[in-house]
Amino acid sequence: MSGSGARHRSGQRRHGRSHSTAQRLAVGVLLGLAGVLALVVGLTRGGPGGGTQSLTAGSDPASIASAVVQAGVPSGGSPTPEPAAGAVRAQSGQVAAAVGSAGGPAPATRKAAPPTAAGTRRAAVPPPAPVAVVPSAPVTVDPGAAGPGIPGSWKLAFGDTFNGPGLDLTRWQLCNPSFRAMCLPYNDEKETFNTATVGNPNVTVAGGQLHLTATRTGGQIRSGMVSTGPWPAIFGPKPAGYTGFHYTYGYYQGRVRIPAGDGYWPSLWELPQQQQQGGKAWPDTGEYDVFEIPGNNPSDYHFTAHWGGGGGSCGHPCSPQVATISSAATNWHVYGLDWEPTGLTWYLDGHKMGNTVTTPGAIKNYPFYIIANLSVGGSWGPLNGGITGSTPFPATMDIDYLNVWQHP
Repeated sequence: MSGSGARHRSGQRRHGRSHSTAQRLAVGVLLGLAGVLALVVGLTRGGPGGGTQSLTAGSDPASIASAVVQAGVPSGGSPTPEPAAGAVRAQSGQVAAAVGSAGGPAPATRKAAPPTAAGTRRAAVPPPAPVAVVPSAPVTVDPGAAGPGIPGSWKLAFGDTFNGPGLDLTRWQLCNPSFRAMCLPYNDEKETFNTATVGNPNVTVAGGQLHLTATRTGGQIRSGMVSTGPWPAIFGPKPAGYTGFHYTYGYYQGRVRIPAGDGYWPSLWELPQQQQQGGKAWPDTGEYDVFEIPGNNPSDYHFTAHWGGGGGSCGHPCSPQVATISSAATNWHVYGLDWEPTGLTWYLDGHKMGNTVTTPGAIKNYPFYIIANLSVGGSWGPLNGGITGSTPFPATMDIDYLNVWQHP
């Protein structure tokens, strides 16, 4: 390769030559020494016009070749230190080009980095410092391998990472037993939950996530729900293999991203396995809301326990709490509720939120099942009237995983 770089050494060739030929070459070189010295002095001291002289393609080839050998000898006769590889004068490149133009072989130089304006090799540019990216929520490939991310000793009692080709219908149903036949909603909600087990566009599994999608077709709004509750007779025959899941005391968590839009009401929550307890029904039997977030204000995170008795801000005793968080529509968050015999504690992304509820009536001691759904519209106050003309359809609540942990 040619160009600036390591010095070319005269007489070093790839192929050997005969002894007589070498002698003739040596004599030819010696005969040109006087002319070369004058040439080097001219290059060093400048030409007649006071500027530095350059070799051109018209220069004598023997003089050019000798000049390459002697270029490091100044007019005083003492050799200058050999320059570092790549640290060359600009004229060196012109010498190499002139040799090639005059018919001689181009010097075999090592390719070097482009020189700077001063003629030295360009300094190495360090790579840019990595940009720290802090996710809004922990990204867990296998949440069953590491624990729930809150204090305590835990074992996984139930978990689904939705990595299969579809929803596991032996573990999940597409409604919950507190709802009426055909999964008709309460609270003046506008959707009907789609319970079709085949070809259901409102409950899908793709990309390692569960997607609950609200759609509107011809004025009919449909959406998605999953739960692990007992199969009620009003829903018809129980699907083959369905077992569901329920637990008493533990930590229910899910990593979720919600849709933004007027009227959207996504939530994780849980209800008692048996709707009747001691002859009483909801709200006396209890309800735990891990999170409810209005789509019109996706930074408002609501978390509540409901229980029975007189009075209360919910029309019955309850513990409504709310916190402002980074948008739950643009960020993933991990929402959790730790249900212990001594209290109810909520967590967001592994951080304790609000106050632990210790009211005895709120802390139930019988099994609950878990629910996730995307409601549309309703009488819940934070929705501020529900659906509007700007409500986007379709819209999806994305769920990365749902787990229940218990103490060993």
